Amino acid sequence: MQNRLTLAQFARQLRANQTNCEQLIWQKLRSRQIANLKFRRQFPYPPYVLDFYCVELKLAIELDGGQHYETAGLIHDQRRTLFLERQGIEVMRFSNLEVMQQMEDVLEQITRMATNKKCPPPNPPETSVGPLTLRAVRGFGRAGVRVVFDLQTGCNFCSNTATPFKSRNTTLISPLCPSMFTSPKN
Repeated sequence: MQNRLTLAQFARQLRANQTNCEQLIWQKLRSRQIANLKFRRQFPYPPYVLDFYCVELKLAIELDGGQHYETAGLIHDQRRTLFLERQGIEVMRFSNLEVMQQMEDVLEQITRMATNKKCPPPNPPETSVGPLTLRAVRGFGRAGVRVVFDLQTGCNFCSNTATPFKSRNTTLISPLCPSMFTSPKN
């Protein structure tokens, strides 16, 4: 009969036998020192054990030693990352060398990612009208038709028809101030 460890037992064993790099970064992640977030170390997430994991943000931090840069290690890491991303978990990878020599840069990247996940950048006021995307409301055209500005093409469109719109009788505003609407000129 085989004596195999459960995933929880394996994680406990990994916590008891941390590498030097894991110990170094754990001293910076523990006790909510980064963006007031709780990180867990050697967190079981079947079928894997994550080096460090923030449940609140679904953010995994993986430290890669030399074996991760061999072909088999790279393939394993790609499969693992793909699996975790499909579960909605963002994965950040750092080499042991980065942790040892550039700890401040590593912590800055983690802080930036955590901040972006906690407070994502605002969405454009209007993200789609018909088949077109990335639009900001610019103003009103003939008969009160709302005109949108497509940020990809730089063109104005009628919001209800998604057709190009041009008029000399319309005051259009800057796409940087989409909340300011103007009325059609009479």
